Amino acid sequence: MRPRPCRERHRARERNESLARRSLELTRRIYGPDHYYVWYGYGHVGAIRLDRGDPVEAERLLREGLARSRRAAPNGDPDQGDLLNRLAYLLVRRGAPDADVVYREAVAFDDARRPDQPDFVTDGIHFLAWAEQQRGDRAAAEHDYRRALRIYQQQLPAAHPYRIATEQGLAALGH
Repeated sequence: MRPRPCRERHRARERNESLARRSLELTRRIYGPDHYYVWYGYGHVGAIRLDRGDPVEAERLLREGLARSRRAAPNGDPDQGDLLNRLAYLLVRRGAPDADVVYREAVAFDDARRPDQPDFVTDGIHFLAWAEQQRGDRAAAEHDYRRALRIYQQQLPAAHPYRIATEQGLAALGH
């Protein structure tokens, strides 16, 4: 009976994605194509696809969400950081031609955050930390891994993939 929790988690992930996709479609019909809820929905489904191991679909959805967010909030919105962090991770990981551009934008966006702005699990900070590590910015990577780990330890179980990835990232830095 040991495989049962895995099957249940797999079904829960499928259900979460299904609900997120239906919500995105309904939101698009209600609010129009560039409303916050729509571009955030693209990012949400993109994050789910990334977590489920589909980097191609995740990248497509994250790019779409980022493009829509730029039209809807040309002066920026704090939730754009999540899209940029995950997209930077994907692009650096595959060596995309625009990886450096998106990576620099993600770093600049994160650096420009207000000091009183809280961090959230959904910000994807460990994705940015991984990209920083790959780009050789060990100090920034360590800072962001530690930042992510603080919130993940408070809000996620020890076996959560984000927490594990963050701990592994710090270990790879020698911490």
